[in-house]
This record gives sequence, structure tokens and C-alpha cells, in this order.
Amino acid sequence: MTGNLANKNISSLIVSSNPNVTYLVWGMSLLALFAAQLLLGLRWEWLAQLQQGEVYRQFTGYLLLSYVLIQARLGLKRVKNQTTNLVKEFDMHKIQGVFGPLVFYIHSIEVGYAYQLLLAIVFLGNCIIGYFSPHALQWKNKVYLLSWTITHVSLAVLTLFLMIFHIYVVYQYS
Repeated sequence: MTGNLANKNISSLIVSSNPNVTYLVWGMSLLALFAAQLLLGLRWEWLAQLQQGEVYRQFTGYLLLSYVLIQARLGLKRVKNQTTNLVKEFDMHKIQGVFGPLVFYIHSIEVGYAYQLLLAIVFLGNCIIGYFSPHALQWKNKVYLLSWTITHVSLAVLTLFLMIFHIYVVYQYS
């Protein structure tokens, strides 16, 4: 089991020789900070005030949608069998994936209610799934790889559908 995530100490995880482990640690750290501010009721009032503005909400909403679409490029390239630069695209997907909770936080410091809560859970849950990729855990188990891939892609597609529904509702009822 030498080389597995369980055998690493904390300081070696922050800047690991395996970038996948570094992505896991930084991504989970950002997610933990987001969760902590929710659970402890901490707020940056200046950001909360910005998020009340219609222009800010639209701008950051489209920023978040753009982020999701940019992340979807990897899946589209794989579906189209465009294997040129796939390794580079995969690396960019992982690096950008770390910032999912931050992009979400810029748009909303709260998770909302009803379908918005579902959207937040699916989006942030998919971030967690992404952080625990077989590459980050250094697991070569084919069953885990297959089930992880199906889960990650399914949640990504569901996120996109829920975002489109959210945009529809926002414009329909505003």
C-alpha cells in the first residue's frame, strides 16, 4: 500500500508530487471552508449585499454556467473521440475543478431552498466526487473507475439540466 493516500502525512499532501492528490486536498479545503461558513452562519456582508443585486446575480450566474460548460468540454471531447490534447484537457479539467466551490460561493453564499438546494447539493456533491477520482486516490480498481466515471458524468449532466431549469425559473418569475 505504499504510495496510497492513507500513508501520506498532511504536509506532503498540500504540495504532493502527485498533482491529483494536491487537487483533492485544495478542493476539499475550499469545500470545507464553504461548509463551515454555512454551518457557523458566517457571512461577508459586502458579498451578501453584492449578491442581492440583479446585475451581479446574472453576471455571476452566467459565470457559473460558463464554468460548468468549460468543465463539460472534457466529456464532449471524449464522446467525439477527439483524443488530441486529451491529457492536457484532463489536467485543466482537474485544476479548474478545484475551484468549483469558490465559483459557487462567488455566486451565492447560501444554498437556497427546494430545487436550488438540490442544485447546490448536486453541483457541490459532484465536486466531491471529482476530488476523489481514482487518480487522486491512486486506485486502479476497474469497478471503482467505471462507477466513479458514471457517477461523475451523470451528476455533471444533472447539474447542467438543473442550471438551465434555474435560469428558466429566474427569468420566468422575475
